[in-house]
Amino acid sequence: MVLEYQQMMLENPGYENTVKTLPQKIFSGKNSQSNKGFFFCYELPSKRPDGTWANHGEGFYKWYLFNPETEEIDEQTYNIWPLIKSEKDTLRVLTVTVNDFYVMRKTIDAYINRTYMKAIQAPIGIKPGLTSWMQLFK
Repeated sequence: MVLEYQQMMLENPGYENTVKTLPQKIFSGKNSQSNKGFFFCYELPSKRPDGTWANHGEGFYKWYLFNPETEEIDEQTYNIWPLIKSEKDTLRVLTVTVNDFYVMRKTIDAYINRTYMKAIQAPIGIKPGLTSWMQLFK
């Protein structure tokens, strides 16, 4: 992934400046030959050494892939990367309804709360933030 990122930067001078102008939340959809599901990228809060909480631009980012048919959630970046990787000419298509997206997002939110947020014992008000998502469909 790092090598592909470096290649993209070489092929697109000034892209790092373009990225800074993009909206803070981005979504997309694409046809997938192998998997059906939803990719979610969340910014997760973390505790600083001084006891304060890093959040909203200071946390770290984690990827999740939700398969609505099996209700399985994959957190392995190297499994997810090949599925969401897109080229400049990749056709963007969304077929999900607002209600179906809401249900899937709530499933991921609950999963993050049960696992990560519980493990770090985050206080009330400290929350993960969805930064991007992508629908994958066959």
